[in-house]
Amino acid sequence: MFDKLNGMVKDLKEHDSMLFQPDGLTLKQGEEFAHDFNVEQIKTIEARLLRVKHEVETLEENKTSFHTIYKGINKEYIFKR
Repeated sequence: MFDKLNGMVKDLKEHDSMLFQPDGLTLKQGEEFAHDFNVEQIKTIEARLLRVKHEVETLEENKTSFHTIYKGINKEYIFKR
């Protein structure tokens, strides 16, 4: 998933760079809409990518915490037998 989103951002950035004049400072005539669209899409995808990364980190932390708790409960159960 991360690779796909990063690939989309890379493709959008490459496309956006082609919208500029050879000097790289000004947009080609009539490409303002495409540039604005690309910029907005890049921002949206990067924000979603950041949110997904944060959620994955949270899930990993919860998994570790749950594993530790379960391991402790399981040991108590085995010792009570």
